[in-house]
Amino acid sequence: MTILMIGVSCLSNLMFVSSFSHRGARLTLKRVRCTTLISQLSNNSDDETTSSKPHKRRERYSGRYPRNFKDRYKEQRGDEETINKVLAKGITPAGTHLPIMVRECLHYMGLEDKNHVDGEKEQPQSPLLVVDCTLGYGGHSSYILKHLMKTNATGSRLISFDQDSIEIKKTEERLRTNVLNQTSIRETTTQDEGLHNNLFTAVNQNFANLGSYLSSTHQTGKVTSLLADLGLSSMQIDDNDRGFTYKREGPLDMRMNPDDNTETAYDLLKRLRVRKLKSMLKENSDEEFAAEIAFGLIGKGNTIPSTTLELADRVRDIIRPLIMKQNNWNDKQGLGKNQMKKMKSQTDSTIARVMQAIRIEVNGEFEVLDKLLEDVPKALSPGGRAVFLTFHSGEDRRVKKSFKSGFKSGIYGAWSRDVVRPTSKERRDNPRSSCCKLRWAVRSDKPIDDDSHVELVKTIDPSLNDQVDWNDRVGMQSKWTNEEKGWKVKVEWKLGPFGAGLFACQDIPNGTVLRVGKNGVNLVGFKSIKDIESFCGGEAEDREVYNSKLNYVKDYMWGFSASNTDQRGYDIDTSDNQKKERFFGMWCPGNGLNHNTNPNTVYRASPNGGTDDGINLIAISDIKAGDELFDDYRRHGSAPDWLLQFAKKYNVTLNFSECNDFVEEE
Repeated sequence: MTILMIGVSCLSNLMFVSSFSHRGARLTLKRVRCTTLISQLSNNSDDETTSSKPHKRRERYSGRYPRNFKDRYKEQRGDEETINKVLAKGITPAGTHLPIMVRECLHYMGLEDKNHVDGEKEQPQSPLLVVDCTLGYGGHSSYILKHLMKTNATGSRLISFDQDSIEIKKTEERLRTNVLNQTSIRETTTQDEGLHNNLFTAVNQNFANLGSYLSSTHQTGKVTSLLADLGLSSMQIDDNDRGFTYKREGPLDMRMNPDDNTETAYDLLKRLRVRKLKSMLKENSDEEFAAEIAFGLIGKGNTIPSTTLELADRVRDIIRPLIMKQNNWNDKQGLGKNQMKKMKSQTDSTIARVMQAIRIEVNGEFEVLDKLLEDVPKALSPGGRAVFLTFHSGEDRRVKKSFKSGFKSGIYGAWSRDVVRPTSKERRDNPRSSCCKLRWAVRSDKPIDDDSHVELVKTIDPSLNDQVDWNDRVGMQSKWTNEEKGWKVKVEWKLGPFGAGLFACQDIPNGTVLRVGKNGVNLVGFKSIKDIESFCGGEAEDREVYNSKLNYVKDYMWGFSASNTDQRGYDIDTSDNQKKERFFGMWCPGNGLNHNTNPNTVYRASPNGGTDDGINLIAISDIKAGDELFDDYRRHGSAPDWLLQFAKKYNVTLNFSECNDFVEEE
């Protein structure tokens, strides 16, 4: 009945229109509306009580270039038109990452000539083993894979590391789909397809584990090319929830691997003291206002910021008057246009440095970088090439120092004395590449003395290892001769007026090398908790031996100062005698010096390869026979955070008033 009435109504409307209008468009429009309405009513006639679903408006794009990561869904979905517009504006599309200096990386890795023409046939070569230490979005890895696929080198492989459990799954799937299965660079056969399936391995680990991974897979010393892009991925920066940027609201997290049950940036700030934060800001980002910022963020009476914008606003409030004073600006008169611009530039740069320093500490970036640099020479085959992309001075200093010392010791046959930078076009197209520096090194054929810390005693006398009781300090002293301990002059341990000490048995002129310490022989250097646990044996030895070695480390490494609980380690003079660097470790067995405010010795880095090779003890004044040997405890700086964490983990008291060596009392 309802349909009949509607039909009559529609017919009346049609007649009305045809009587008073000669326009076919209006007649057609009315006919379409009626037909649609009748169709809808027919479909719903069985259940007239059923209510229709409310209309849902389509999702709208919030602006031409939304700032919020979640609002930029068109870019994340791969909308080609939107992505092209974003790229043309010099912005990295959300959820992606633009690889930096691709051609330069491939060239210095020995994979492709910078002037190579795409599509040009590659000459056959031997199998390549390439390592990408930072997979990220897979930009560099995709180009490496394409190169490996167009060579005739059967058995070539790419191993890519990434600790970010969120991004590595996406990237691996993307590379296997878009590169390995769809790239038709050369005609493939069934054998080729199998090769491509085995061509790529993604490893969800930090690159600090490179050495152990290669060792477990029997590939140590076989890597032909290695790349380490030390920058943050754009996906991490753009995602507000990761807390890496101060430009948008997000939790103060900054963990590279959010699945790790480790402390966030907020947790770190809650735990740190003002003095430690000040030191961290100076060391990690060369911040000139470190003291003021440290107190303003976590000083007494201040609420610790919990979000990125809170942190940025707090830093901005702290440094604004400092910048005004530094530039002799009068706030009462107001700032001009150029002054406002300079103020914004300086405050933004400072906030970025603060974020950088905190991020480095949260993720232990310097520690893992040092471990990677230590493993690279062992990983590379003779003639193998390593390429590092750095993004701030702290990273670049470490890479430069490692390559330079490796070249001096003959481990590297060549290295980049000057950095390689992106072209002006690349800096314009991808502004995030502006601060990037590329350094490279080529492995020589010189073998490496790979002395294991666990095998330390065996390097002196294999028969001693089974006889040593790590709890018997006096027994260990007696089983090692002074020559085996590295002494080049005659010395004697005996009880003095202030406890046990080391005394000269001969006159020693100023500048004499008293003792030579070589890592892995009579000296052990530590850069992380893992290094200490490795020395103690870990799961390889029984718990009793492990605890004995651990107690040995506690006594011999920590016993440096009686006054400051967080000031440990040797201050080492570098070769130019101008700078100091930190060395954390111990002599084995013992024989560390007592400390005095009037020292007659100083520790200096080994001339062969810096502190990675060892440290030497040098006389800095004339020493008479019978004099006690001292170093200067006043020069000991603050210990790194990992050392304090180790002390907390193993309940170590870092304050010993006793000497760190033992002699038999008469």
